[in-house]
Amino acid sequence: MRFTYCPVCGQRLALRDRGDEGPVPWCENCGRSWHDSFTAAIIAAVVNEDNEVALLRQGYIAESTWVCVSGIMRPGESAEETAAREIQEELGLPVRELTYMGSWPYPRKDMLMLGFMALADRAPLRLSGEVDAARWVSFAEAPALIRQGSVAWQLVNASIALRTGAGAAPLCGDIRYLTERALWETENLIRCVPDELWDKRYDELPMWKYIYHTLYSMDRWYINPADPDYRDPPFHREGLADLNAVPGPERVDRAQMEGYFQAIAEKLRRYAAGLRDVDLAECPPGCDMSRFRLILGQFRHWHRHMGLVYGFLVEDTGRWPYVLNMLGEYPKDPMPNFYP
Repeated sequence: MRFTYCPVCGQRLALRDRGDEGPVPWCENCGRSWHDSFTAAIIAAVVNEDNEVALLRQGYIAESTWVCVSGIMRPGESAEETAAREIQEELGLPVRELTYMGSWPYPRKDMLMLGFMALADRAPLRLSGEVDAARWVSFAEAPALIRQGSVAWQLVNASIALRTGAGAAPLCGDIRYLTERALWETENLIRCVPDELWDKRYDELPMWKYIYHTLYSMDRWYINPADPDYRDPPFHREGLADLNAVPGPERVDRAQMEGYFQAIAEKLRRYAAGLRDVDLAECPPGCDMSRFRLILGQFRHWHRHMGLVYGFLVEDTGRWPYVLNMLGEYPKDPMPNFYP
């Protein structure tokens, strides 16, 4: 709040120099200063042991993005008491542990936001009337749902980094963010392929083989191609994922492909959620490439080969499968998603 008139006598305030404070609003009648003030509020990233964060929809705060629990401090409350109260009120969750994460000025509303990471049990969310919707979201998915650069986005990224041991560096957060978006685009693209094109051949190879080649590479190379415990999917045969081998009667049907994709997606999300920045320069056991190089290599391979499938679909159907790009929002409609 910025004072123009004295709250006690109503006289218009004048600026008076107050030493280190500089010019400060001053009431000549009351003989006192009125410093510009702010409202103290809390904001909390509520996390659980499964590496998920609770995000909310509150139309009066943001209509198109998800936000964190927040609220105004009451007189006589500590910031920790306010955080626990707001989380109980808005989500119906008792807090097990609070960690202070820092403070952020919020000039638009003359607020100072005191940020916390709150650990709670993964339980069904019971919403107050101020909350339009809320859900548990994986660490990999959460940053993409929040307005980039906002206080909530900064708090959630810092909380994810702390929970996963990544420190303050955002690199692993970016990896999780881009991995999640690439997985969504891959799943959507697979579902965009009509049944009549599943076995159609392009340069002697059926559509399904280009997809399987991509998934098999993701499965083998994103984490550790030298993993001694790796097992091929049960339907795999020698040469099945090799784009230099023209297949005979063998094939991967849609149900097998979609099941394989879901298994890979779960595996990659679990790996990315536990990844720390300090791990990226290391080579996995038995491998002579760093974890970072493996991941970057898969992003390159991933999009190159899915781009082929994308082109085949556009040529044969005239429809363009939807892509998220760097900051695009996830569609609300179920897959498959095409551009209008």
